[in-house]
Amino acid sequence: MSILRNDPKLRKAYMAYQNDGVLDVFIGWCVFLAGLLMFTEIFWLAGAYVAIVTPLFISFKESITVPRLGRDELDEATGRKTPNLGTMVGAGIAVFALLGALFLVLFMGSGATAGVRGLIAAAAGSVAAIGVLGGFAAVGYLYKSPRWYVYVVVSITLAALAWATGLALPWVIMGVGSVIAFTGSYYLLRFLRSHPLLPLGQRPEW
Repeated sequence: MSILRNDPKLRKAYMAYQNDGVLDVFIGWCVFLAGLLMFTEIFWLAGAYVAIVTPLFISFKESITVPRLGRDELDEATGRKTPNLGTMVGAGIAVFALLGALFLVLFMGSGATAGVRGLIAAAAGSVAAIGVLGGFAAVGYLYKSPRWYVYVVVSITLAALAWATGLALPWVIMGVGSVIAFTGSYYLLRFLRSHPLLPLGQRPEW
């Protein structure tokens, strides 16, 4: 984005917007919940949680971050558009449906053998892990946030330790989610201290 390279003030606003920690908290608790629900037979409800919480996440970011940075500055720096909540909710419902289908195949289907179910679970888990880690790396690249690369390293390290020690996978997922959520909480508190709420009509001093 050339506008950010040429305007230090807009670049500062953009980086503050992307590093408020809200996304970390949201994703971290979604991952933690997914791991927690894996101890039960209703782990597919994690998809429903994403569908429900995503609009709340967007609303929270709009109400907490934008008033502290200035809407005009952010619109110019990020090219932000009004979030399509229908798309967000639809994506969450799609995740809900996929996890529900996987649950039915693994635990309810009577025709599949244990070996086939194991292969399905392994394949689904591998695809999910690659997708999640790829998503973390993509966020780090797009938002210029190195901590998302650290999340990838933490995830791989915890998975390797679990494999070596025989630790159950849900504990690994909950651990990764906790690291992301608590790191995001730190960034969010730092953002709130560094960017007090602006009086109505006042623009930030960059």
